[in-house]
Amino acid sequence: MNNLKRISILATVYLLLSGCAVIEPAIKPTMAPEKGTGYVSGKFMRSSSAGFAFVLVNQTTKTEYSISLGEDGLLSEDTNNRVITIKVPPGKYVVKYWYTYGTLSRDRSSKHQVISPDLSAPFIVSSGSVVFLGNYTTVSEYANSTARWMIRPRIASEDQARYDFGEAFPLLAKLNFSCHVCRRY
Repeated sequence: MNNLKRISILATVYLLLSGCAVIEPAIKPTMAPEKGTGYVSGKFMRSSSAGFAFVLVNQTTKTEYSISLGEDGLLSEDTNNRVITIKVPPGKYVVKYWYTYGTLSRDRSSKHQVISPDLSAPFIVSSGSVVFLGNYTTVSEYANSTARWMIRPRIASEDQARYDFGEAFPLLAKLNFSCHVCRRY
């Protein structure tokens, strides 16, 4: 095994054991569809505070995929109505929990169960399809040296979700699309 591969494997094991957040990379808006791949997306608003991520669990393999609810850089920045999309293998998924993390250090701060029956309901990601999780705002409140974090849904129609996704990812706009937590008219 070459040294680069060995270092990569050791770094991955270290991150998994250290409690650091492993966030799936957000795809670029110019990305073309990939054969055999499904996509999970959402529209997020986050003030410059902790990072937030939803954890999707593949119900067959039990593999976890984290989607960030904001743009992460060296320093946390505001995310204003940003559509973020990740690639996942086709399968049946559930949003099991969400957590906060330091955007610079990637240290997980807290873990929270998803209590919304709509968000935590299972969904299918097919090859060549997009599942839009919905529209969410993260909230960070601080009082008496204590942080309180919340994720609040913002009601959107499936037509609006489809439009927002297509504007952000024009090359993926023609894929099969479903909104997991949207108002249906």
